Amino acid sequence: MSTSRNSILSGIRKWFVSITIIVVVAALFLGGSYLIIVQLLPDIERQNFAQITLSVSLAVLLANGVVAIMQWLGVSPLDLLPERSLKESLKKQNRNLFILSFSKNPSLLSAQTKAAKEEKKYDWMYLFSDAWVRCQPLEPNAYEMLGEALLEIGFTDDAINAGHKLIELEPLNYEGFSIVGEAYSKQSNWQQARQYYEKALEVVSPSRKQFILSDILKIYDKLGLVEECLIVLDELMPLHDHVFQTNYYGEKREHFMAIKMRRSQSKIG
Repeated sequence: MSTSRNSILSGIRKWFVSITIIVVVAALFLGGSYLIIVQLLPDIERQNFAQITLSVSLAVLLANGVVAIMQWLGVSPLDLLPERSLKESLKKQNRNLFILSFSKNPSLLSAQTKAAKEEKKYDWMYLFSDAWVRCQPLEPNAYEMLGEALLEIGFTDDAINAGHKLIELEPLNYEGFSIVGEAYSKQSNWQQARQYYEKALEVVSPSRKQFILSDILKIYDKLGLVEECLIVLDELMPLHDHVFQTNYYGEKREHFMAIKMRRSQSKIG
């Protein structure tokens, strides 16, 4: 309730400040214009110029009024301008680096993509991996990098497309299924995420299995699948030898066991 009241008061304050500024500006403009007309123009032209001045002043007053209303509503005039695309922003940020993305050298594009990933500059990672894909449309590594970059910058639909292309090129590469699964997870589409993570688990190598199991655990938790969570934890916990991770998943197991027990007692009751 207090938050709503503060918001209303803040809006009222903005309104009064804007109106005050408009009135002062309009008064100065009209008064100054009139004085200039009286001093400089002959009687015959004075009336016509005064009408023009009044029209311009009213237009300025109206424009200021619109801005004041937008300000009160929390809308900036800049919000009405078209958004600068990501590539345009990157070009403005570093033109020389941007020009490299037009290269037809896959080795250069690959190196730039990996460098951007290491530096966690995911916008640039996207730029170069996208150029790499266009340069080598059948290169799985390019689609893997592109999918990862798209996930990081929040372009989930495009990430799904990149993941599907990777699956098409390498059906036994778990990364493609993982990318699609993570994209659906970011969209809160838990059922689709589950489907692709489970497919990833079928083809993942033993050394990477723990990461897919961790992702699946989160999805099962979101879906309320307690039994499935416990099965995943029993498989996941032996894969970790770090004390922190063992304790973390141990606590998770206790949590799901408690839920399972409560559900059992609820059914009995």
